[in-house]
Amino acid sequence: MPTSEEVLEAQAQLWCHAFGYLKSIALQSAIELRIPTAIHCRGGASSLSELHAALPVPSSKRPCLSHLMKLLSVRPGLPVNVAGVPPRRRRTHADIEHTRVM
Repeated sequence: MPTSEEVLEAQAQLWCHAFGYLKSIALQSAIELRIPTAIHCRGGASSLSELHAALPVPSSKRPCLSHLMKLLSVRPGLPVNVAGVPPRRRRTHADIEHTRVM
């Protein structure tokens, strides 16, 4: 019989696999919106408000841009430097447990 810790670890791994596709969709969306170009044109760093002004994103979708940048900032190997977005770090299984989808 697995321990509760083993069950939690298995659930965390399952969530990682189930939602792993979001990383590639986020990257594709960033490229289609030309986010890398907008950041590069501003010297390699940009605030979210500068990105809002530079990108063709309707005002109703601006919160989505913020979520997209947060998702990209935790992706390993992707240098994202946007003011107002927490610095990139590796997510742990404990993080996943705390952000579980209800």
